Amino acid sequence: MNLVEAVKQLETLANQPIRSYSTVDFGRGKKEGTYSVLVNSIDAYDIITSLRSKLEKGLIVFIGTTNFLANNAPEDEVVEVVLAEGESQFDILRIAETDACNYDMMTEELIKKLQEYDRAFGIDITQAETDTVRFFLKNEPEDWTWFCNDLYDFCPDIVDQGCGSLEVLEEEIKKRKAVSLWWD
Repeated sequence: MNLVEAVKQLETLANQPIRSYSTVDFGRGKKEGTYSVLVNSIDAYDIITSLRSKLEKGLIVFIGTTNFLANNAPEDEVVEVVLAEGESQFDILRIAETDACNYDMMTEELIKKLQEYDRAFGIDITQAETDTVRFFLKNEPEDWTWFCNDLYDFCPDIVDQGCGSLEVLEEEIKKRKAVSLWWD
């Protein structure tokens, strides 16, 4: 499915009008050259999964902004699904302008670390926004303790402001095969 077809399919799946931009900076800025729709958070993952299986090379779809701080923010439980041109899943972070500025890491540094995880286990990035990245593990790490410690070094907030301990982090990731990173 090419870009024109994908835009139409996204609009159909979402049953919402297409926007000719996506948002960055917690919804306060616009990223031109992309397309997006606002949908209920419950539907977002199913929409991206459905579209991904049909997209031709050079197109990406992901969940974008979920934490809107703009004056005209949508209602709670509404998230953005973004469709754009991109050569790899790592372009998702570039389009979302994801960074960890509070930890002195910009987009390309985050991508470099995620590429390490991708080479080691295979990852599937499904969501990115201003300070957040979510991905699924394609393969389990051989050493869960090492992996969770490495995640903590990369993103301390997942424990310090999140689950509270490396043990709980490991349990959650093992159960869901998903990792949610955010830098506050």
